[in-house]
Amino acid sequence: MAEFRKTILLAEGPFHDLAERTFRHILHCDEEKGRTPSGGIHKFHQTDLAIKTFADQEYLPRITRNVRGRDIFLFFPFVKNGKYEPNRFFELRTIVDACLRASASEITLVAPHLPYLRQDRRSIDKKTGEPLREPVSARVVADAIVSMGIKRLITVTPHFKQFEACFPGTFKYEGLDARVEFDHHMLTVLPKPHERSLWSADLGGGERIKEYARDTGIPFGGLCDKYRPTAGAIERIRVYKEDNITIEGTKVTFVDDMFATCGTIKASAAELIKRGANPQVVAYAVHGILSKGIRPLLDANIKPIITESIPLEWEATEIVPLHRLIGGAIYSTLTGHSISGSLFNYERFKDTL
Repeated sequence: MAEFRKTILLAEGPFHDLAERTFRHILHCDEEKGRTPSGGIHKFHQTDLAIKTFADQEYLPRITRNVRGRDIFLFFPFVKNGKYEPNRFFELRTIVDACLRASASEITLVAPHLPYLRQDRRSIDKKTGEPLREPVSARVVADAIVSMGIKRLITVTPHFKQFEACFPGTFKYEGLDARVEFDHHMLTVLPKPHERSLWSADLGGGERIKEYARDTGIPFGGLCDKYRPTAGAIERIRVYKEDNITIEGTKVTFVDDMFATCGTIKASAAELIKRGANPQVVAYAVHGILSKGIRPLLDANIKPIITESIPLEWEATEIVPLHRLIGGAIYSTLTGHSISGSLFNYERFKDTL
């Protein structure tokens, strides 16, 4: 019985490094706070989850460690063969099934990025105003996760906060916010933050940007509003600035939840530069989908800063780590500490670094 360890971290290939650093951070939290997770936690080993892909591309995961009665935290990336792959839910299901058939006690999915969350409602035909016959794919994702037998989800900055409501009340949901890590980066790494202003590239991000301004003291500059005649196309950008902000000469810093095609960020940056802003623009995004690659941002003189939620390698891109955020959430889950108290409040979060 003395050898029993309740918690095991498993990770698929692209997240091996994140899981290793998360494990070390959990041990750091244990040393700092002095409350060891009940039953302990196994040292992370990459080989605990082995993946075989057959010549016909069928996917076979195998758990190589005894997981009977253990709680599993499964790190799963929506990346395959070095490319963003949003349709990996069947492969995820096979790993979960392997854990359940090996009598794991409870499975927590650690998925910093979840695809399809932009599809949170049915679209409206812009010409007729009629609702289109489309799925609400965000709800489909939630239903798929629950149906697999997963009992808890740890994700980072979901596209819409109401995503939590897609799950039943008995499901354990932790929607972490990368804001505290971006706050820390802005104040400790970004040159001359006091000369900057924070902007949202769309109207929906206004409240998010005000949270960053509150945490960092960097002024809230304003909002850009895009008009899309069709999906993926931008016809014009309107700028709504705060009364105390002068656009001319300001160093614009955008913050968004994701980079997809990057058309909105590029158009908004170009409009502010046209109005006299400093041409060297910085843009933060939690999830770097970058469906057209990183070059469109670099060619537009925009410095991209993203997290490791989608583990792809991009040139000239600064990566903000997530192991402290995820490790803190797992440690709090295992020991009963407050997650909101230390992982949503920057003043408290920086004291844990």
